[in-house]
Amino acid sequence: MGNSRRIVFSLGVILMLLAGGTVHGEVILDNSPSRIGATIFGGYGSFSNFLSLQSFADNINFVSGATITGMDIYSVPYKGTIGQQVTVRLWADNGGEPGILLDTINTTISIIDNDGATSGNNRKHADITPLLLTADTTYWIGMTGNPSEIEQTILNNVDDNKMTVFNDGSWYILGRDMAFRLEGDINPSTVPEPSSFILLGAGLAGVGLLTRRMRQ
Repeated sequence: MGNSRRIVFSLGVILMLLAGGTVHGEVILDNSPSRIGATIFGGYGSFSNFLSLQSFADNINFVSGATITGMDIYSVPYKGTIGQQVTVRLWADNGGEPGILLDTINTTISIIDNDGATSGNNRKHADITPLLLTADTTYWIGMTGNPSEIEQTILNNVDDNKMTVFNDGSWYILGRDMAFRLEGDINPSTVPEPSSFILLGAGLAGVGLLTRRMRQ
């Protein structure tokens, strides 16, 4: 590929990203303990969380749809280790409560740090097989230790107070919120904003001018 073609190709990629692209792996939902106004429920650091007995889920909805590629939960620092197995589950919504189980992903904790944490808890992060969520559709999601315990911090009043507790095959709605974050991509608009059209046009004009000068 000649120099002029390389420049045209590189500028084209940059302009496409500016016009409608997204940055992968960003936080797209933040219910972390450090969120403004969040307080720890009951004064406890976290509650038991493992697949064989007690686990948790909270409801999510993205107006334009989303792709989830990672999940964080928050719990006491002495629970959970790098490489520990966890299970992420996704349910459909059934009238404001968990419905059909849609997906189960077995993965491991890859990061433990204090990003989004407050005193007495830390973040456990796991990468997951991408979950594609339909626009303006409610789902329920949770991350659980499997088989060993990782625990789950519970918050007061950061969302809608409708997290779910699964226990011995049954479940009930706990009037609080799960401390968690989701990483991935919010689905981009199919039509760039007017400012992006202007930027794209100016960029293409610049590419054309640069190509003509290089030929001369």
